[in-house]
Amino acid sequence: MLAYIQLRARNRYRTGERPIGREVGEKVRRLIDDHVISLGIDPKIPPISLTDGDFDAHVDKQRSPRAKASEMEHALRYHIRKHFDEDPEYYERLSERLKGILKELEGQWVALVEALKPEIQAAKKGRQADGTGLDPETQSPFFDMLQREVTGGVPADGALRDLLCRVTVDMVDHVQQELRLLNFWESDHAREVLRKWIVQFLDSHDGLLPFDRLEAVADRLVELAKANHFKLVRG
Repeated sequence: MLAYIQLRARNRYRTGERPIGREVGEKVRRLIDDHVISLGIDPKIPPISLTDGDFDAHVDKQRSPRAKASEMEHALRYHIRKHFDEDPEYYERLSERLKGILKELEGQWVALVEALKPEIQAAKKGRQADGTGLDPETQSPFFDMLQREVTGGVPADGALRDLLCRVTVDMVDHVQQELRLLNFWESDHAREVLRKWIVQFLDSHDGLLPFDRLEAVADRLVELAKANHFKLVRG
């Protein structure tokens, strides 16, 4: 029963804990697995993902509004943690919206379920195209990171927004070329060359960022490129 409770908690809170019984003998482990499977949980199947086609049906099967709200909340939290490095600004905004909803509707389980539905749908769709004309997957995360560094997170407009868009397009084009080099991330030299190029590139746009911050910003942009490697080389 302890194994059953632990697996239900692991699946709800997406903790990734090793199921109870893995450290004991094969015979005892098999008995535990057979028992929890008979109760409806297969230890070999990971918790259902928010993007799984059966997620909504899974939520509907929960016994109470409170259980539904909890399942939705923790699936969304896990989705944010899993993808945060790919688009920190976008997922930070999603995380802040989630915190606000949970605080405002604390204990109001039916209302909380309804309020979380559009956030779940937004997370499933991911970042969408906006008025910048940038590609939401390969360019917008870099634009948002630059905007954060330049304006402190205040949305840029007018000439500054246009400049940030141009800088983003040119920078991402160069990053994509570099990442297509064989085994790029295994080469410290290749990574350092890219980092130095970003420093010089940003420095060439006078007044965009203070010189003493360029190294740190370049480091963040390189890490963002690493988190989005497959999207960038595919794009």
